Amino acid sequence: MSQLTYDHALSRIPGKWRGLLAIVSFVVGFLIISSVVGGAGFLYEYAVGGVDLDALSSGVIPLTPAIMLTNNLSLAASIPLAMLLQRAFFGVKGGYLSSVTGRFRWRWMMRLALIIVPVWIIYVGLSFVIEPAGELRIDGAAILMLAIVILTTPLQAAGEEYGTRGLIQRSAGSWFRSPVWAFVVGTIISGAVFASAHFAADPWLIAYYFVFGVSGSIAARGTGGLEAPVLVHVVNNVLIFIPAALYGQLAEGIDRSEGTGGAFVLVPMALCLGAAFFSTWWARRTGQVVRADTPPTRVGAGVRNPSALANSFGRAVEQYDAARPEYPAGTSEWLVPIESGVVVDLGAGTGKFTRALVARSLEVIAIDPDTTMLQKLGANLPTARAIPGTAESIPLADASADAVVCAQAWHWVDPVRATAEVARVLRPGGTLGLVWNIRDESVDWVADLTRIMGASKAEEMMRETVTIGAPFGETESRTEAWTKDFTLNELLSLVASRSAIIAADAPTRERIFASARDLVATHPALAGQDTIPMPYITHSFRARLG
Repeated sequence: MSQLTYDHALSRIPGKWRGLLAIVSFVVGFLIISSVVGGAGFLYEYAVGGVDLDALSSGVIPLTPAIMLTNNLSLAASIPLAMLLQRAFFGVKGGYLSSVTGRFRWRWMMRLALIIVPVWIIYVGLSFVIEPAGELRIDGAAILMLAIVILTTPLQAAGEEYGTRGLIQRSAGSWFRSPVWAFVVGTIISGAVFASAHFAADPWLIAYYFVFGVSGSIAARGTGGLEAPVLVHVVNNVLIFIPAALYGQLAEGIDRSEGTGGAFVLVPMALCLGAAFFSTWWARRTGQVVRADTPPTRVGAGVRNPSALANSFGRAVEQYDAARPEYPAGTSEWLVPIESGVVVDLGAGTGKFTRALVARSLEVIAIDPDTTMLQKLGANLPTARAIPGTAESIPLADASADAVVCAQAWHWVDPVRATAEVARVLRPGGTLGLVWNIRDESVDWVADLTRIMGASKAEEMMRETVTIGAPFGETESRTEAWTKDFTLNELLSLVASRSAIIAADAPTRERIFASARDLVATHPALAGQDTIPMPYITHSFRARLG
């Protein structure tokens, strides 16, 4: 199954209503928080004489320290609010709102800051040279405002990104299967909300805020997370507000009325778009993870628990070993194009693919989380080294393998974590190979068998393009059609070795076996035959590190 961009990450979670409710809930929640927290700041200033009702009616409210602080804190609250709503409606942990890796990538943001910060310093500096700000005011009020700007404006800017480019964009993107439509519609909605929230009446300023939002959407999609949009937003706001605080401009309020904008805003528009495209380019250049599978979700967990299914095979180890097919001749050589060296077989199971590696006299390390499966592998292939472990936590040293292969198992792993872990254990130029044997459902009785058993995660994955992500290079692929003959008992053992059937209750299992027997007995292509010719298509993928 192809990996998803940041903005499209929630699209495979069922229930289009989730995105709509998430957006509505965020807007309502933010209005409540800003009314309570921001209102408290205004009431305080009104009580001490800092502002009056005329300021409220004019639309240009002076940014006193109390109003600035409460405004920033109410916007900062968008971060936990957005995370909670993503968890509530999509069942996805808050960390996956930061990036496709499930965390905020501080190191990546700091590297990007080495370029973005100096560029913005030059831009803001030139702005003040071209249009001087007036008299510098260094007093207690200015110092207090400066402290509030430095300490809380980064949270305010990040809150706006988590709310708009994060939750709103991804929620709108969840409505579409097409990544293009998801991005276009999500960007328009999030940009419109962002621009509207600034209450600008001037057309130039409205356009500026919308383009600012669009640039953030481009950067989030291109880099796989919010680090770049957050960085640009934080740097922009902090560098503008610091001199504004020292020159007393914030006390005059921010005027966005008609006529306050102009063609000069084309410069920051171009700068924001340039930063977005540069961030996208540099993310790919430095090997950042920009795509991933659907993040782990609680939605549907009561129907099917992927972790439990993945670890169920040991309960049917004999059926698995007896009935699961091996792989066509030449598959091993294509996936692992080396003559000698160390090869890691992830999710090795009972050694169906490991056999081909051992036969080539390679040094094979077989890894699987199920010790029952590994015991069977050890009995089958005593020369292979068998170690308990997972693709997300490979128990090997850095740069210790020449190739890694994963046969019939990659659909069980977290592809982001597993890809990074494989890259860690591979030597430079090493290869990651993925392979699946998939029944050819263009044959009608095979499609009937799938309807009886239910489609597996592997079969669902093959319906879309498989891509090995960064830091690996281009993904190569090939397919090969072939046939394996089964007896009826072997076919029933194949059915019995499937994870969903292993985990099913006894009545369900018996119903499935009875339906499979009936299919063999009654289908014109199978009835009366001693053997059952099962058509397979082997799908192979490989990519080189670096």
